[in-house]
Amino acid sequence: MFVCDCVFVLSLFISYLFETELILSCMKLFLINFCYFVKDLNYIQSIEVASVRRNQVLSIYSTIIFLIMNKCIIPTIPVDNDGDGRWNSQHNCQLAETKEKEPDVVFIGDTIIQDLQQRPIWNEIFEPLHSLNLGIAFDCIENVLYRIQDGILDHIKPKIVVVHVGTYNINDKAVDIADGITKIVQEIQFKLPNAYIIVLEILPRGQFPNPLREKNDIVNELLRQKLASFSKVEVIGAGKTLCQNDGTISHHDMLDYLTLTEAGYRKVFEPIYELILQLMGENEIDKNILND
Repeated sequence: MFVCDCVFVLSLFISYLFETELILSCMKLFLINFCYFVKDLNYIQSIEVASVRRNQVLSIYSTIIFLIMNKCIIPTIPVDNDGDGRWNSQHNCQLAETKEKEPDVVFIGDTIIQDLQQRPIWNEIFEPLHSLNLGIAFDCIENVLYRIQDGILDHIKPKIVVVHVGTYNINDKAVDIADGITKIVQEIQFKLPNAYIIVLEILPRGQFPNPLREKNDIVNELLRQKLASFSKVEVIGAGKTLCQNDGTISHHDMLDYLTLTEAGYRKVFEPIYELILQLMGENEIDKNILND
């Protein structure tokens, strides 16, 4: 098995260097099949033992890939710490919803997106645009990526997709977060090549300036650089309006200094609404909206 493990690690490095998930998937498949057919005859004597060995290989695969690669670009189902299956239930419910509706605008992302649907602003300005909310609370980038690859966009053809995610990737490096969001944009473009994509920068957090907010600023700048050459993609910095002149955030906009109040939602999403109208009308984009 030493040879197998060496081949495996080599495949990971090749995939990382060339940023090619196809190579990674092929090498992973090759390794599993190789382990299965060789069976390491000294100790694998049955299908049951072979199955255990395959699970061990997958465990090693998962551990190493998280150590040497950017986990933000690896589609992942979140760990069900509470044991009630709520995330899967929400995902399956949304999958069913996309088979029944024909939205023109889709919102996808984390808590900021999900809670938007519970606010008056949703019914006032977004519902009339035939909008569909695909937000799930506490989703990280890799969770949204999983949902996209699992078919959440396969049965709809919206004109516009609005994305906000990354707030909960607090333990990841700025460059990895930016790469993960860029990967989401690429996946959306693959699934919906004719749709416009609006990427909402990660919102500021904390009452006072802090390291997490500073990291998010770096992520947002990297996002603008990475997505600058993408066709039909707009990055909007509407969250900047939440910060006052002294750098603080008011509890009137973010009661817990992380999620938005109704006033906060209006500050952030009214500019997005204006941008959506401009994109749907195929009018020239007001650049002031993007940088607010």
